Amino acid sequence: MNGNMPNCEHCGNEIKKGIRTGQQNRALHQYFKLRAEQLNDLGLDMRTVLKPEFNMDWNTYTVKEYIWKPFMKELYGKQSTRELSKLEEIDNLHKHIERELGQKFGKMGVEYINFPSSEGDEKDSKGRLIIKD
Repeated sequence: MNGNMPNCEHCGNEIKKGIRTGQQNRALHQYFKLRAEQLNDLGLDMRTVLKPEFNMDWNTYTVKEYIWKPFMKELYGKQSTRELSKLEEIDNLHKHIERELGQKFGKMGVEYINFPSSEGDEKDSKGRLIIKD
């Protein structure tokens, strides 16, 4: 192991910085989908969470564009999710978003959603995470 790279506190493997993997990208979009479903199930449409003039239900795209990206731009000044580091920035963004939603809408039933991981999840023949609709 390279002494300059940090190690994962859980497994001890070296953490390599860089653009996220396809599996991480699928997990990111799975999180967007789960967040959209929970907000919709609770009746918290875009008007309630964001702006009164947005009379729309949530979906994967709107969670990414109206929740994830504004946090990403504010915290890191990045325009695209492709620019995020694999571990630190994605984990930090997830933590900030979940905390904010919990503080604002916890009394309305919004619960913490864990970031999807590959542990115990179904994978395809190439070892990629299978995201189910």
